[in-house]
Amino acid sequence: MTTPITQLAPIDVSGVRDSGMQALIVLAHSLGWNVRQKQNQPVVITARDGFQKRLPTNTSIRISVFQTALSSIFTHSEEEVPTIELMDALISQFKLDADHARRIRMAVGESPTQHRERVAAAEAQWLGPREPQPVTQRIEVPEDFGISFEENENNIAARAALDEPTCPPADGRFHGTLLRTEPFLAAKTGSKKPDGTGAFQYVSKALEQREWEDGYVDYLCTACRDYAVASPRAIGSHRAIHIAKGEAEPTNQARQSREARARAKGRAAAVEVEWEEPGPTAKHVPAPLVEGPSVLDQIRALVVPELIEELRVLRIQTEVLTAANEALTRDWGALKDLIGGR
Repeated sequence: MTTPITQLAPIDVSGVRDSGMQALIVLAHSLGWNVRQKQNQPVVITARDGFQKRLPTNTSIRISVFQTALSSIFTHSEEEVPTIELMDALISQFKLDADHARRIRMAVGESPTQHRERVAAAEAQWLGPREPQPVTQRIEVPEDFGISFEENENNIAARAALDEPTCPPADGRFHGTLLRTEPFLAAKTGSKKPDGTGAFQYVSKALEQREWEDGYVDYLCTACRDYAVASPRAIGSHRAIHIAKGEAEPTNQARQSREARARAKGRAAAVEVEWEEPGPTAKHVPAPLVEGPSVLDQIRALVVPELIEELRVLRIQTEVLTAANEALTRDWGALKDLIGGR
């Protein structure tokens, strides 16, 4: 017997930094999964049938990891059935972006078009029936007012052409009608919120985020509005062209990085010693001649006499030792003869 789940079960997920992983942990806990958390380790969720899944706790989790974990949770949740009300509460509590929210809604069978129709119906129900509007008085426009019917048609056609996106989706595929274009919130590199939920964000001057009818999201260059990328990180080389042409200004982070490189280069130039080659007019100036004995002669005059005297003494000592050795040799021979004669 299946039980529809419409409310989130409370659980502490402060040790998880990624909002998508936080949402999956709360979803699994609401569907009866066992959640085991340890500091600085992946969160282990266990289904009723014994299936286990490890969820990372760091930031910047790829969307493919999120989709795999979401599919595993739905596959192994047989008794508890998540509802669209549960998904709405999950998206609202963790403030998931458009891509994560679309995947969570489609997991319960609601496409982006169905979601928009449901929201529109709910808004109509909240606002109630539209009140009757008063009948306006017809205003006659004189013929010499300067506006003709043909000109109005041209204006309408021009306005319709402006409403259509001039830049196709980044992947070149058809994704339906462009729903909205809004500023893109980029994460500040190296920053961290006090609660550990992620990095601080700022409105990007280089990109705008676009959402299409089927839920596809891409990013539009604000300098030319004629170039779109699938990832915010892929805009760097294109925007560098606009900066080189003077059509765009570098962002604060790019400017700070460039200034840091310039300062480092300046420090290196201050330490470096340049070698100057002698010019073609440089001449060799010989050292002045010094009269008298050279240094080598002076050394010989000091050292050679002492060496000669030491060699003479060593020669005399050698001759004395040689004569003594010969005398010992003769005595040893006479001793041997004496012993042999006995």
